[in-house]
Amino acid sequence: MSKHPIFIAFFLLFFLFAVCPVSADATYQTGDTVTLGVKKYKLLSNNQITNPGFQNGLTGWTDATTSAAPLSTTKFSVRTTGGVDNSAYLVGTTNEGATSAGSVGTGWPLTKDKQYLFAYKVKYLDATKVAGTESYLKTYLTNVFPTSTNEPIMLIGSAQVNGGGAWTQNHVFFTNSGTYYKYLVVRFRWLDNKFGFDDFWLFEAQEVVNTEALEASITEAQSLYTADAVGATALLEAITTAQAALNSQSVAEVEAATSVLKTAIQVYRYANASAENPLDMTSFITNPSFADNTATGWQGAGTVNYQEVEFYEKTFNMY
Repeated sequence: MSKHPIFIAFFLLFFLFAVCPVSADATYQTGDTVTLGVKKYKLLSNNQITNPGFQNGLTGWTDATTSAAPLSTTKFSVRTTGGVDNSAYLVGTTNEGATSAGSVGTGWPLTKDKQYLFAYKVKYLDATKVAGTESYLKTYLTNVFPTSTNEPIMLIGSAQVNGGGAWTQNHVFFTNSGTYYKYLVVRFRWLDNKFGFDDFWLFEAQEVVNTEALEASITEAQSLYTADAVGATALLEAITTAQAALNSQSVAEVEAATSVLKTAIQVYRYANASAENPLDMTSFITNPSFADNTATGWQGAGTVNYQEVEFYEKTFNMY
């Protein structure tokens, strides 16, 4: 199983959640709440990105040269339909690197000690492509903008893109404190008519309690509970504790209660598993279907194509 270290640099805390479904809505305003995956955020500002959906062409968007020149129609196009909600979207038409006029290099100012929610949507223009990870679509923090080389704090090092030409949201929530940074910058290169970009967000925000996952776990536990089953008393106690946490205003407490109840459900399922009532343990396998077309979580040389993998001389441990 692969190990993923968590780095906390200069007291900057950031949390990445990629490929999360959310309704497209360019009208979010101060005070609105949005749910991304299992997280919920309250917006404390309007969108700080000018022309986030390219309704005004290339206005407000700059290239990756050291002068951060406005994007040029010789290297970029705005398609007027086919974007999120069939709106306009951006396409880079040339195949150029990190310091070029054919790459996006746009930045937005940040304020010290603020929390921010940044997001954008991307799709493959080729609808036959399978899901992938794109390492040249980067989002980072810096104190020097414009610049072509300085990417000190990477927020989104690689973008996740769904297959089938579907729009995919990548997002990050972070706190700009401690040794803070003055700009958030996107640097997208080697575009070559491969990608569409749309629906950019940069909001001041705060995370708020989201009980949806806890409520779902309580419902699941209640549906499984049988008074005479092995471990029934422990599961019932876990359900009662989880129900009490529904009234908590602490994000950490609700998430902890959800985790504890999910563990109790797994223990209960395991204790009552049988040939007639088998327990699905697929969740213990990292990346079981190679859905992002990578071998993440698997050791040994392997070739991944079309969400399948071929390993050579692979030995599997059985328990």
